[in-house]
Amino acid sequence: MDTDPEPAARPVSGYQVDLVGAAVYTVVAVAVALVPGLDETALRPVIAVGFGLFLPGYAFVAGLFPAGGTVSLTARLVFSLAASLALLPLVGVALHVSPFAITGASALIATVALTLASLAVANRRREALPPDERFRLGPALPFDPTALLASEGRAESLVNGLVLVSLLVAAVSVSAAVTVQPPAERYTEFAVLGENETGDPSATAYPRWIDEEDGAPVYVSLGNHHQRAMDYTVVVTLSEDASGSGETIDRFGVELAPGERTQLRRTLSPPTTGRDLRLTFLLYRGDPPADPSRSTARQDLQLVVDVY
Repeated sequence: MDTDPEPAARPVSGYQVDLVGAAVYTVVAVAVALVPGLDETALRPVIAVGFGLFLPGYAFVAGLFPAGGTVSLTARLVFSLAASLALLPLVGVALHVSPFAITGASALIATVALTLASLAVANRRREALPPDERFRLGPALPFDPTALLASEGRAESLVNGLVLVSLLVAAVSVSAAVTVQPPAERYTEFAVLGENETGDPSATAYPRWIDEEDGAPVYVSLGNHHQRAMDYTVVVTLSEDASGSGETIDRFGVELAPGERTQLRRTLSPPTTGRDLRLTFLLYRGDPPADPSRSTARQDLQLVVDVY
């Protein structure tokens, strides 16, 4: 029994070469941005600049001008740069009004979706044209960077020149923003937690009432996000006002290596009773002064408690 052969996959036509190449470049950009290992190579900034600064606009312009005789290759490339610079802020606005948070991943996904959708529209519009009218890349396609400057009027040439210079400045700025790594932020993580009914630290179980004899447990969290080892001292005071300058009821030191974090359980036993007292946690680098207070500490945290 004769069977019909399966249809062969349709080869890429000449008018689709640039669209398929743009789609492949988009997939490569996603891989370089998300695949572990590739996101730390020197390829990332190079591919990211090409993708963010050119591809979204090129796909958009390809959809606007599917025919080959409408605009020159030079104008098409310039329009692509300008369109990318206009579309990327719109992606941010769309994410802002959407239920999704603005993160690197969400911005990448939105930009990829916009690019692929524009490429699909461009392919569909080219297919709708007669073959001899479709835009296609080829060796005979002229590329003349001075074409936009060769306008009939001097004022028009000047305006076109300013547009080109602006686009070049924008390209250099985006490239620098992507390739130059910002310095790592340096700070100290400092937090105080209470203890819940199961004996675990909790941000919703701060002590509100403290028995003078039994005391109350708290957890002090410290994290060193500096580029060198740090020697910290934490002083806990009890006072009637918000100055933090009162009686010292606890003091301890912690030395942390770069990137190290720790969480210490401390039991606080105030020596005096009262209502609406201020329990102040003061953080110092090295030794604290003789009279510690909020005005001299690098960081401070405060709890209002009743001691009975």
